[in-house]
Amino acid sequence: MVGIPSCPSAAPAGGHLEPSEVEKALDYMRFGTNFSGRNYTLQNETHPNLRGVITWSINWDASASCASA
Repeated sequence: MVGIPSCPSAAPAGGHLEPSEVEKALDYMRFGTNFSGRNYTLQNETHPNLRGVITWSINWDASASCASA
């Protein structure tokens, strides 16, 4: 499982990614689809059975600043 902050407010020190960036990373991990700006390399093989990530923070679920993210 991969977990990332659900909105910028939930990660004041950093770590939030735009959904389009998460999609690029998942496509790379699952299928080997390359993209510009990538700064890591898979060590073995792709992971086609990887199904997704979770963006969750119980403290931000009801926050208006995170609800629209």
